[in-house]
Amino acid sequence: TFTSPVGSFKPNPWGLYDTLGNVWEWCEDHWHDNYDNIPIDDTPFTTSGGAGRRVLRGASWSNFPGNVRAGNRGRDGTGDRGTDAGFRVARTSQPNDGHSLS
Repeated sequence: TFTSPVGSFKPNPWGLYDTLGNVWEWCEDHWHDNYDNIPIDDTPFTTSGGAGRRVLRGASWSNFPGNVRAGNRGRDGTGDRGTDAGFRVARTSQPNDGHSLS
């Protein structure tokens, strides 16, 4: 009933650590009940819908293991706080930018 330190488990086949199960991951997308009119260019789904609610992905330590998967989707209000939701810090990498992704 707690989060685990980063790197506590083996990485997935792509070398990524902690992609599922520690905390729900906050997304920029506004909550929609379905995928009607979703952008087809991978931009965030922020038009219409529930602007005060955001999508959460993946599940957390408090969920049943069968629900911990990338396709699992939930929602929460933008002002809600708890111990089972967080966010992933990411950056855009350009080829040959001098940074390693490992």
